[in-house]
Amino acid sequence: MKQQGRGSIINNGSTAGVTTDGSGPLYSVSKAGVIHITKVLAVELREHGIRVNCISPGAVVTPIFWGGHQTQSTEENELRTRRLTEYFDDDLKRAGTPEDIAYAALYLASDESLHTTGLNMRVDAGLTCHSRPRKDLIIRGETRHKKIIGD
Repeated sequence: MKQQGRGSIINNGSTAGVTTDGSGPLYSVSKAGVIHITKVLAVELREHGIRVNCISPGAVVTPIFWGGHQTQSTEENELRTRRLTEYFDDDLKRAGTPEDIAYAALYLASDESLHTTGLNMRVDAGLTCHSRPRKDLIIRGETRHKKIIGD
């Protein structure tokens, strides 16, 4: 990228890196580190025409919420995906999809974003626009977990 004098690096953050959303502390702090290194590298690499940005998903329906990529059958993953989608649809009016993240990445990788560097793009239906008491976040996480497993 330095040789060609341009490029785009897109890091994968999380809303857990910008708020206390009920995620574990190690996951949260590592994602906060990804977001911060994005800013540091954006400053260091801009003289070479290299943009560095980050996408921080939240409320996107994927098996990360239950470890399904490793532990459940395809049928169980599909059932839990439907349940999580229903939960986010109820909570946010629309669940996020992997395609939502792909569209954000497409923008950041394209020439449409030539004037964008150091951005942490939160793709989270506005979840991080407000704060909730920790107790409410824990209850929200427990409710989400129960919905996924079918309780």
